[in-house]
Amino acid sequence: MKVLRVVLVFVALSLIAEAQVLKTVKVNYDDKVDFSRYKTFAWSEGQESVSNPANHIRITRAVERELAAKGLLMAETGSADLRVRYHAKIEKKLKSSSRQESSSWDQNNLRTMVDLSRVEEGTLILELSDGASGEVVWRAVNVDVAPRSDLVPEAIDKWMKKIVAPYPPKAKPAP
Repeated sequence: MKVLRVVLVFVALSLIAEAQVLKTVKVNYDDKVDFSRYKTFAWSEGQESVSNPANHIRITRAVERELAAKGLLMAETGSADLRVRYHAKIEKKLKSSSRQESSSWDQNNLRTMVDLSRVEEGTLILELSDGASGEVVWRAVNVDVAPRSDLVPEAIDKWMKKIVAPYPPKAKPAP
């Protein structure tokens, strides 16, 4: 019986670890790139739209607004220093939470309860590529619980502010 409890606790903890939502922005960038040389941006050719055209417009406007707030200018024609691309998706996930309680009759009887629920998880990725080489120089990922449909415009703005906030990356001190 004790072995079964240990196995169940292990399985529950594994589910919890897998089902945790990121809720922070993960940023990767090329630390050898001088980001101060980037002054203009344009959308990458072949940018795929999300399934809802209104959300595509919301995302592109939010990206343009946040990059402009960082001092980048939208390239009117010709080449741009940076090429911008986003990826967005919503997936159904299993979220779990657990709690432990001791029995009111026997304090040595510790019980673990696991609650499972289905949630929709939204992922929004922003990639900035060097305009000349085409190499991705900066990438940010935000994963969070997807909002209700009436809260999507505010969520897109909030997520994009979080995603673009760490741009440009702080220069690493010389050794």
